[in-house]
Amino acid sequence: MCRRPFVGPVALIRCDSSCQTRALVAQFWTHRLRRQVVIGANAGCRAGFIHFGARSASVPDLIAFLLERARRSAPMTSSRKATGAPRAGR
Repeated sequence: MCRRPFVGPVALIRCDSSCQTRALVAQFWTHRLRRQVVIGANAGCRAGFIHFGARSASVPDLIAFLLERARRSAPMTSSRKATGAPRAGR
């Protein structure tokens, strides 16, 4: 029995490439995921960091879209995990 995957307003496509592919990945997938904001995340470009790019075929203002959702989430506390600092050992 097949189950439908979770479908929400944002799709995250992750890759591990030494090339800067995040924007290309996001742009490519907007053609197939027309109703979602697509975030291409690349964990392999720079050790300890995740670079990302966002694209959408249906949302005209991605900055407003992301800010609106950030305001709804719980406030982040100051910590190494919340600030994007590299993890130890990476």
